[in-house]
Amino acid sequence: MNAELKPLIEQAIRQEELSHEFYNRLAKAVAHKDTKETLEWLAKDELEHKAFLESCLTPTGCTLVGQAQDLQPPGDAKAFLEKMAKMELGHKQKVEYLYANAAFPEVW
Repeated sequence: MNAELKPLIEQAIRQEELSHEFYNRLAKAVAHKDTKETLEWLAKDELEHKAFLESCLTPTGCTLVGQAQDLQPPGDAKAFLEKMAKMELGHKQKVEYLYANAAFPEVW
């Protein structure tokens, strides 16, 4: 593994753990069924992200797939960050969808 990636991966693992705990706390604090299920889904997704990151620290490493852009020099760091960005974009899209449907239900 590229030595520059290890601290990035370890930091990302810690962040996924914090996010998992955050979503779990929120899920326990709400009564609305759909909101609770969504928060539980987000918490579960954070564990999947953590598992992916942990696989990156194994001898076989993790699969880095993504479209390359000229934002960073090519290499492992770029591929890793692009993969993580795609994962987090999925959360953003889900939360925006839920917000739009919860905040403006009369439109739908």
